[in-house]
Formats: sequence, structure tokens, C-alpha cells
Amino acid sequence: MPVRLFVCSTQRNGPLTAGGQIYILAQLFGGFVGAAVVYATYYNAINIVEGGTGVRTLETAGLFATYAVSAIIPPCRLVC
Repeated sequence: MPVRLFVCSTQRNGPLTAGGQIYILAQLFGGFVGAAVVYATYYNAINIVEGGTGVRTLETAGLFATYAVSAIIPPCRLVC
């Protein structure tokens, strides 16, 4: 959907009209609300893993984002 949104935004009646702007803002708002719900749900567990209240490291960052594994083979090694 993001590619279609970008391509259509160049059109005169594209998604960046009022309806499209509301859609984009709703998606952003939903992302923030979803992250807040996850944080509230796992608040106590995050405090235990991180080492106390107010201590935040990247140890529990995987709850909120997806990171590549360091053991992934680079594509050039598969082809060469």
C-alpha cells in the first residue's frame, strides 16, 4: 500500500487529498497507540529485564521493532 500511496500522490485527485491525509494520520496514530498498549502491557516485565524502573536499554527493543539477526549471510556470499 505505501508504494501505491506514493505513486498516486502525484495525481491530481490522489490520496494526499483530505481523505488521504486522514488515512495517513490515522495510520500514524494507530502505530503510536499500539506501541503504548504494548508498553503498558509489558511494563513490569520490561522493568525486570532492564534492571529497574526508569532504566531503558536496547535489551527489550525487540518488542517494538524488528531487527536483523547478526548471523544472516550477506547476499554476495550466496551468489559468489
